[in-house]
Amino acid sequence: PKSLFDFYKQSCDHHNTKTACEYGLSLTYLKFNKQAAANQLLTTLSQKYPEQIDFSIALSEAEIGLKESSKAISLLENLIQTYPDNYALSFA
Repeated sequence: PKSLFDFYKQSCDHHNTKTACEYGLSLTYLKFNKQAAANQLLTTLSQKYPEQIDFSIALSEAEIGLKESSKAISLLENLIQTYPDNYALSFA
């Protein structure tokens, strides 16, 4: 796992794909139960790119991992109201 964290940290600092790197890093944090770090990155990404539903779905996963289920549910309910026909949201 350490090599994954190193990869993303180096890539995010040196390439013009910072958003993609930050998203990848946040998913890596989630995979290795580092929800607080994932939550911080995903909150920023979700606020900066609200139309990117994947960021918000991942944020809801981080919130669940942090025992913030009510925040996760509220976020997902808002997304479903905004994007009622979104296929990915029907599985979140």
